[in-house]
Amino acid sequence: MPRLTFEEIEQLARQAGFSPDVSPTMAAIALAESGGDPSAHNPRYPDNSYGLFQINMLDEPGYELGAERRAKYGLSSNEDLKNPLINLKAAKDVYDNQGLNAWSVFSSGAYKKHLPSNFTPLQGQLDVSAPTKKQPRFATQTSGDDDLYATMFGNIAKEFGLAGGSGSPERMAMSGPLSMPVAPNGDGVGIVELGKQLEGMGFQVREHPQFGGVGQHSPNSHHYAGNAIDVTIQRGSPLLAGRPDSDWQRLTSQYGSKLRQMYPGAEIFHPGYDPVGGHNEHIHIAFPGGRQRRS
Repeated sequence: MPRLTFEEIEQLARQAGFSPDVSPTMAAIALAESGGDPSAHNPRYPDNSYGLFQINMLDEPGYELGAERRAKYGLSSNEDLKNPLINLKAAKDVYDNQGLNAWSVFSSGAYKKHLPSNFTPLQGQLDVSAPTKKQPRFATQTSGDDDLYATMFGNIAKEFGLAGGSGSPERMAMSGPLSMPVAPNGDGVGIVELGKQLEGMGFQVREHPQFGGVGQHSPNSHHYAGNAIDVTIQRGSPLLAGRPDSDWQRLTSQYGSKLRQMYPGAEIFHPGYDPVGGHNEHIHIAFPGGRQRRS
């Protein structure tokens, strides 16, 4: 993977949970630590440090730091830390426990030379799973965020027949009026019909034979029977109109909650409601039997 710029690292820092008042400093720390090289590795004792933030994974008798961190971060090997976002999430844990002084380049002030005099934060999400792909940049929203945020959720509420719909849904960047699908006999909604409707609203729908196939899931998963879909909000989605793409997880959580209200008998997991784990980045929707009545 090529070296990352200050702007790209700062954006990833926000994706990993750093607040905007800290993320620029973190980007500068990463540049001072690794030069922005996600594959950087320092094996010199007392280090065995990896990635953008040189996360130390040293293991020696009486000091099994690497083993502790692999377990804590769910890493299969230290090499996982060469993934920029995984490295940022590990750095967030280090920061939460030790603060900025955990990095010597901060306490020494060496990070300061990597701080630009001014910069425009990127607002899209970097796809770190495709390291050879050039990542797009998204324009910064500078005003009207709160109003547009309310409008967006008003549109969602309106389209799904929920209370609190906005009086001006045309402000949302959607292709046209939408209504939730029902079966021809009017007795409910099918999972495929729902998936197509969600695609039309700007969601990405996956993990179903009619939406790109099914990957690996738990045994007896509804996905294998074609009765479940996974739904995500991607960068550039019309559902994010007027908001930074970095708001995707909060919107996913709130949208999943609304779907659970609509279909109380369905199996729906999402960020903020994930009793089985593994659904912190998408909405899982399963209709046992493939069809569900609306409440």
